[in-house]
Amino acid sequence: MRLQGNVSIAAPRAKVWSFLTDPEAVAQCTPGLESLTIVEPGRKFRAVASVGLGSIKARFTLDVEWLELQEPERALAKAHGTAPGSTADVAGELVPVIEIEGTFGIELRTGPAASAPL
Repeated sequence: MRLQGNVSIAAPRAKVWSFLTDPEAVAQCTPGLESLTIVEPGRKFRAVASVGLGSIKARFTLDVEWLELQEPERALAKAHGTAPGSTADVAGELVPVIEIEGTFGIELRTGPAASAPL
């Protein structure tokens, strides 16, 4: 499954970029996040989160690596997640699309590299 979406945030580009590329900042508003470990500052981190869809619930360990950070033009990351009986490899890209009167627009594109059933 591939996901893509746009969002506008009423904040300056530099502030939005700084927040979205800081795993500790994003962790403060991530539902289900149990822990976050910085493995290599500015490059790699590990998150443990519980996620569910209906009655199906899983606890994932997700290893994330920033592959490219071109501030504030583009961010590219890859992630490898594991849960009992499942794995998922995902790539994600964050691209600024517009900035008008203090509102910063971004586009987020994600898609799996490989997956297995939960």
